[in-house]
Amino acid sequence: MGSGLKINNFGPTHHTTEDIAALRVLPNLCLLSPASPKEVSVVFDNCLEHNGAVYIRLGKAFETEIYDTVPDFEIGKSTYIRTGDDLTIISTGSIISNTLEAADLLAKDGFTADIINMASIKPLDTDKIIQSAQKTGRVVTVEEHQIIGGLGSAVSEILCSNRILASFERVGLDDRFCTTYGWHRDLLEISGLSVESIYRTCKSICQDKG
Repeated sequence: MGSGLKINNFGPTHHTTEDIAALRVLPNLCLLSPASPKEVSVVFDNCLEHNGAVYIRLGKAFETEIYDTVPDFEIGKSTYIRTGDDLTIISTGSIISNTLEAADLLAKDGFTADIINMASIKPLDTDKIIQSAQKTGRVVTVEEHQIIGGLGSAVSEILCSNRILASFERVGLDDRFCTTYGWHRDLLEISGLSVESIYRTCKSICQDKG
């Protein structure tokens, strides 16, 4: 509970922005991060059938619901929330709501994106990462976590080991703690995870002709 910067007013001692990096190295541990309240229930249902240890990364309360109905979920698989041609955005956890708003702004500039909900961080959906990256040639990961060792690192490992040539950027905490106290939305802004920050990174990579 309280992943990322969710325990906002308690300050840096209560932030959880290193857990993905610390835990995905443990052999045979299943690491899951649902995007919204409706996905939590189906994630738990899958865990009851899973033979092995599971770590579920949850927020706190009042997360934005991104689904109209309970979504499909399978351990080791990801889901497309939207599809597009110019960019692949891979995100995990409730920060996906900011990612979707950033994609709305990107669409106004004429860029469309594959938006992938990577609720299963370990095991990772290698096939979907490769499929989308080969189509768009540009990949951005968004996580309420340190960019070192987190989802972005895991995705970059897949791209490199499969020799996928794509422009690549990570959005998250860049090797620093968030030492500010305040509302969650303010901490996200300070940490480079606001809608505007995600949008700027995505627009920059879309405009990169390289």
